[in-house]
Order: sequence, then C-alpha cells, then structure tokens
Amino acid sequence: MTFYLLLILVLSIYGVTVYQKPEFCKDYLSRENTMSIRGIFVLLVIAQHFVTYTELNGPYDAFYMQLRQFLGQNIVTVFLFYSGYGVYESIRKKGTDYIHRMPIKRILLTLLHFDCAVLLFCIVDKILGRQYPVKQILLAFTGWTSIGNSNWYVFAVLWTYIFTWIAFLILHRYPAAALTLTTLLIMAYVVVVHHYRPQEGWWYNTILCYAAGMWYSYFRKQIEKLLFGDKHRNTYYVVLLGGMIAVLLGRPYIGRLSVYILWTLCFTLVVILLTMKISIHNKILHWFGMYTFELYILQRIPMMILADLGFRDRPYVFLVASAAGTIGLAWVFKKVLTCMDKKILNLI
Repeated sequence: MTFYLLLILVLSIYGVTVYQKPEFCKDYLSRENTMSIRGIFVLLVIAQHFVTYTELNGPYDAFYMQLRQFLGQNIVTVFLFYSGYGVYESIRKKGTDYIHRMPIKRILLTLLHFDCAVLLFCIVDKILGRQYPVKQILLAFTGWTSIGNSNWYVFAVLWTYIFTWIAFLILHRYPAAALTLTTLLIMAYVVVVHHYRPQEGWWYNTILCYAAGMWYSYFRKQIEKLLFGDKHRNTYYVVLLGGMIAVLLGRPYIGRLSVYILWTLCFTLVVILLTMKISIHNKILHWFGMYTFELYILQRIPMMILADLGFRDRPYVFLVASAAGTIGLAWVFKKVLTCMDKKILNLI
C-alpha cells in the first residue's frame, strides 16, 4: 500500500503550484481548486475500505497502516467542510430561492442517488447469496443500516441538509442566527446518534466540519484579511504551525469525543491553510474529485465480488481489480444519475 500512497503523491505533485511568500492562492475554495483535493481524499477512502476486505502485513504495507491509524476519520472531514461551505455560498448568492429548492435538489436527489446504489447492493447480495432481514433492508434505504454498502456518511449529510433547510427557512433574514441554529441542530444530532451508536463514533465525530465550512464562508473576508493582510504577514504561518501542533499532540487523546471533534476541526483547518499556498491541478485527481459520491458509494461492490471470488490472498491484484471495477461502475452510474436528475427536475 506504500506504493499506492506514492502514486497519490506523484499525482499531487504533477501540476502543483506553490505560492511563494507573500503570495496566496486567492481562489483556494473554488470548485476547480477543491476537486483535486477531493480526489486525494477519496483515494484514501477507497484504501481505507479496501483494507477491511483483506490482510495487509507485507513489508511495504506498514507505513500505510500507521498512517491509516493516525488519520482515522480525518479522511472525510474536507468533504464535509467543502459541502458546508458550498451550501452557504449558494444560500448567500441565491437567497430564498435556493433555500426553497433544497428539499428537492439537495435532500431528495441525494437520497434517490443513494437508494439507487442500495438497489445495486440488493442485486449483488442476491447473486452472492447474502441474506438480510427485511427490516434491515428497508432501513438501508434511509442510510441507518447497511446491506454491505457504506451508509453513515450519506445519512449524516442528509441530516445536515435538513437542518440547514429548517434553520434558513425560519431565519433566512438573520444569517448568523440561522447558522447558529444549524450548528445547534448538528450538535443535537451528535448527542442523539451517540446515544444509539456509542461504539460507532464515525457516525458523528466529524459532522461538525460541515458547520465549520458554513461559518468559514460567513467569516471568509475577515479570515482572509487577517491571514493575507500586509499588517499580519506572519499570522498565516503561526496559525498553520499551531494547527499542525494541535493535530500531532491531540492524537493520543482522541478517545474522548469532544477531543476527537476538535482534532478533526484542527486537521481540516490545516488542509484549508495548506491549499492557500499549494494549488493542485491534476486531471486524474480532478476526475476522482468529480466522481466522489459515485466512487464512495459503489467501491464496496467490486470489493465484495472479488473477495467472494477468492482474491483476498492476492491483495495487490485485488486492489487494482477493485479500483478498475469501481472506476467503471462510477462512470456508468453517474451517467444514469445525471439522466435521472434531468427527468425528475423537468417533471417538478
């Protein structure tokens, strides 16, 4: 797996732009700039899930396994941050029209995309002879249970959209109050889901990164004035160093939920700060970033099939074949979803 990491590193370096002091990448949060960052992290997510289907104990696997253990759920924090940032930017620019369309464009379509994937898992499970209780299958379409698919992230994101819609529907004239209510509802989600899934922290220990993305959008001008301004030339480096130290020193104490949440926020901050100085434009990573949802939701299908065919004992062949299968599925799936979305929106 170390070679897998090296591949990601090579892709990241190819096409990179490093901004020298005192310059900054001013459009570090644009869709174009964030796609390659998404691509890096979705590749890490694929590796994270792949490890659960096989044993990696070779001499070239140790470094990856240590990195995987260190990063934990941080590999999804940027997706949540970018999502929160993008939603608030849309609300700020499009106003109440965007808020009124959220139940369809954000909530319903996301759920339908997820449910289409769940249907595929139902078919694959049938072929592989996997059986689940009817209740579990039905709840799988909500994201609360799984029938072999990844589910917690979509479940969490759907609720962040619902909370955002409710808050801004009520308080759209008072953005700060709406953001506060959204954050409080997300914190309530953490408490409730922690109650029902106390041993499954990944369901809730990163979700506040979504709220952080929204707040960042709200305060972006002030933040950039502080970090980019001539009067505070060293502030950027102080904050970056402080964030890195917090990530390193906070790692041993993440057993406590409150620490874990703060730790993920610090990690996300470090990534965002680094993108202010390092801009990655790689076509391959950009493609992976464009297909983040499809890759995330479908990757387990090739892994399940190949594991059933006996590829567990050949991990590297297993990895390459899984990646190829996932890429092909994602490409087709996105085409289907795009056509479906157009028909639904036209009908509505």
